[in-house]
Amino acid sequence: MIAPVGLLGLISSSARVRSLMAALKLSDSDLFWNRYYWFLRVKRLHELIDHSGRACDSMAQEAFDKKNYSLALEASKRVVSNWPFSDYAPDAQYLIGRCYEEKGQDEKAFKQYQKLIEKYPKAASANDVLKRQYEIASRFLGGAPSSSPRWTPAS
Repeated sequence: MIAPVGLLGLISSSARVRSLMAALKLSDSDLFWNRYYWFLRVKRLHELIDHSGRACDSMAQEAFDKKNYSLALEASKRVVSNWPFSDYAPDAQYLIGRCYEEKGQDEKAFKQYQKLIEKYPKAASANDVLKRQYEIASRFLGGAPSSSPRWTPAS
C-alpha cells in the first residue's frame, strides 16, 4: 500500500514506489524534483487565488467609495461566491449589504446583513451590522415604504 505524505508526495521507501521507480528508470532525485515542482505549482495557485480575492475586494471598496454601487455590488458578490472562506469574504458580504442600503433597497440590505451574521459571526463589522439592521427595522416600523413592492390583497 502506498502511504501519502502531505498533499503531493509518496513515501519513496515504499516497496511499490521503489519498483515503479525502477521500471521507469527514475532516481530518488527525480522523485524529489517532481514533488518539489508540484509543490511550487500548488503554492503559486494558492497565491494567485488569494491575490485575486484581495484584488476583487479592493476594487469593490474603491467602487463603493466612488459611489459606483453596481460595480461594488458585482465585485463583492464575486468575492463571496468564489472565495467564501477567504479573509476578504466577510468584508465583501458587508459591502453587499451597504450597497443595497445605499441604493435604497433596505429589505435586501437587511437580508445580506443577516447572511453576514450567520456565515461570519466573528467578523469585525458584526456590531456595525447589528446597528444597521436595527436602523433598517426602525425605518420599517416608522412607516418607511418598502423598496421592493409586494402584492397586497385588495380591500
